[in-house]
Amino acid sequence: GCSRWAGIGVQLAREYALGRPLGPNFSSAKNESKAVYGQATYSPDTFDGRLHLTLGARYSDENRKVHRTNVNVNPQVIDAEYDKDFTNFNPSLTVAYDLTDNVNIYGKVMTGFKSGGTAMTSANSALFAQGFDEEEVLSYELGYKSILLDNTLRFNMAIFRTEMDGAQTSVITGASPSARDFLPLDDNVFQGIEFDLEYQLSRSLRMAINYGYLDTETGSNFIDSVVGRTLLIDSFPYAPEHSFSASLNHDVALSNGRLTSALNYSYQDEVFSSVNVNDNSTLPSYSLLGFSATWADIKLGSLAGDFSVQIWGRNILDEEYAIVGTGSWQAFGAAQVDTFGDPRTYGVTLGYSF
Repeated sequence: GCSRWAGIGVQLAREYALGRPLGPNFSSAKNESKAVYGQATYSPDTFDGRLHLTLGARYSDENRKVHRTNVNVNPQVIDAEYDKDFTNFNPSLTVAYDLTDNVNIYGKVMTGFKSGGTAMTSANSALFAQGFDEEEVLSYELGYKSILLDNTLRFNMAIFRTEMDGAQTSVITGASPSARDFLPLDDNVFQGIEFDLEYQLSRSLRMAINYGYLDTETGSNFIDSVVGRTLLIDSFPYAPEHSFSASLNHDVALSNGRLTSALNYSYQDEVFSSVNVNDNSTLPSYSLLGFSATWADIKLGSLAGDFSVQIWGRNILDEEYAIVGTGSWQAFGAAQVDTFGDPRTYGVTLGYSF
């Protein structure tokens, strides 16, 4: 296959200082991306067609252009230009084997990249013109997939490790926390294990469980740039070590329509909010419980179409939990600024389809 994408973006800001408007803070960008990709699978007769070798590849060619002016910083950024091309070739290989008709094991080696660019929030002309290079990843995965017990149990498991170079790390490079550039960080590691299980307890009742363990490690304790040294924590933000979810779903036919209900539980371990020591805050772990009950496909006399009514609730234990946080405003008197998730929310939804 092939793909082509082009985009143009403009960012304007009007700033005020003690009620007085400041000068222009302006950025514009033009991006163009082209790619060719393909994938082929070979299943030799030697293994009765149970062995599957899949080779894939993608070639990408991108161009990024950005223009920036900001007269509200010192020194001023006036008519700064960024213009760079990026090319990348990413192969992948998957080896899979069918132990039985319902059990499969596999191994994958994959490469990938995230395009480079520059920061639209930069307050430093040199860093803006320099920009940042691609993120490049090399990923390994071993997995097991199965459908067991007369097609009533599905169990999947995977062990993975991803090595990343050039992680685009957001660093404060100006006088305010919003003045930032992206600087590269090499030798980073993400590894873990995850599994999901789905079991049909009866004709109408189904249970699902998912668990993930994630370990991340930054490749260095600091990043040096033209503005000095930025200290880093030893793991990545918003990467919970443990995460878990479970659900119980019921589905039964009625004389008029269907009745479905679900009870959902999820848990997320504590996370860090930034890889930068000065930005970072710790967001505590939390659990959420939700439910829904839906009467659907309701027929009302001779009226055409179907009606439905749903009763639902989210975070029904009314847990207070932060989803985004930062410590970068400490110099302005805010030791930590958090954005919280929704409180207990519930309602009734009526529907009509025709």
